[in-house]
Amino acid sequence: MKDWKAKTAMQLLTAAAALAMIMALCSWKAFFSGCQALQKDVLRLHILAQSDSADDQRLKLLVRDRILEGTAGWLSGSKEEMMAKIEARLPEIEAMAEEALAEEGCSLPVRAELAQSFFDTRTYGEKTMPAGRYDALRVVIGEGEGKNWWCVLYPPLCLPAAEADALLDETFSAEEQAVLDGGNQFKIRFWTVEMIEQAKNWLCSVTATGDKLEGGISPSAEGDQGLCPLESRDFLKKIE
Repeated sequence: MKDWKAKTAMQLLTAAAALAMIMALCSWKAFFSGCQALQKDVLRLHILAQSDSADDQRLKLLVRDRILEGTAGWLSGSKEEMMAKIEARLPEIEAMAEEALAEEGCSLPVRAELAQSFFDTRTYGEKTMPAGRYDALRVVIGEGEGKNWWCVLYPPLCLPAAEADALLDETFSAEEQAVLDGGNQFKIRFWTVEMIEQAKNWLCSVTATGDKLEGGISPSAEGDQGLCPLESRDFLKKIE
């Protein structure tokens, strides 16, 4: 009788452990799926300062304010619609930024472009955006070697927190919301995604540099900013 009870207890413990493992794997898979979806659905704004000097950092914020103010009237619609509008008006965005600099006596050139850029894990208020390569409007002031400023253009997290939260609820799926709200709960998962994405980004950088060398063009510091041959969402699918 005792042997039967012990055997039954062991079977129940084994079943419970297996069930817990299955639930954990499903939970991790849902988290990775949410990260992939965010990389696909988000458009970010990325402004790079000329340098880390106090004045260049101040100018970066002036450029930020001018771009957010100047584009507020026409940056709307879906992500695809927003990207099409930006693509058509990149010279206008550059002119806005250069005008803001000129008012401060600065003649540095500004380059605006739509690109796929790598971001590490970032927190915006109470929302955490996982690491990965995202579509972004990149605004580079001068050499662009200083600390950067970023926010999310779509959905517009550059808005005050209350407005941004309402738009997030309307835009993102429950899976994506769980990732955004999981900064404190899923620290290990965010770290794991960041390690995977950093490795993938390194591979992208090596590939881009190799392509430039094959074509007889010298690699630049921005060699990893082009389109990556390994899309993040495809890469993550391979490890699930």
